[in-house]
Amino acid sequence: MFKSCSNSFFTSPKTLYGIFTRNSGVSNSKFSNKLSKQYLKLTQKRNISFKQPQSILDESMIDLEWRRKLYSFKTLSLASIPLITLGLGIWQYKRLEYKKELIDTIALKTRAPPIPLPLKLSQEYFDSQQYRQVYTYGKFDHSKEMLVGIVSKDGRAGYIVVTPLEREDG
Repeated sequence: MFKSCSNSFFTSPKTLYGIFTRNSGVSNSKFSNKLSKQYLKLTQKRNISFKQPQSILDESMIDLEWRRKLYSFKTLSLASIPLITLGLGIWQYKRLEYKKELIDTIALKTRAPPIPLPLKLSQEYFDSQQYRQVYTYGKFDHSKEMLVGIVSKDGRAGYIVVTPLEREDG
């Protein structure tokens, strides 16, 4: 009976120690003597196996088990979280600097005094003078007005009126 118990859940030294200490009040019992001997054998075996592997195969198995746990999907995914958040933080910081520069250039261009609109307009001119105020002189041609889109302002429906301007300088 005792051998069958030792192969089941009684193999843990803590469990054996607990049983041994509960039965320690019984003096000179066969059970407590066998149990104490088995407890000593198990603790000695475990100490020897942890300190000195019995063969090279045991060392390689321990190494493989350690590597399997170290390079598992959970470990790698958890280890990548700080790297990902660091990268996102750097990206946000660079984006903040870009946005500050953009806001400063827009503020400078909108506060600058208006400039006259040239006769010939090109895409390069529009790109360089974006957000700048311009002025020109001319006369509106109301015969060519267009109503664009339906808009609502303050709950009232309406249109955007586009009226061409005939400039004085051509």
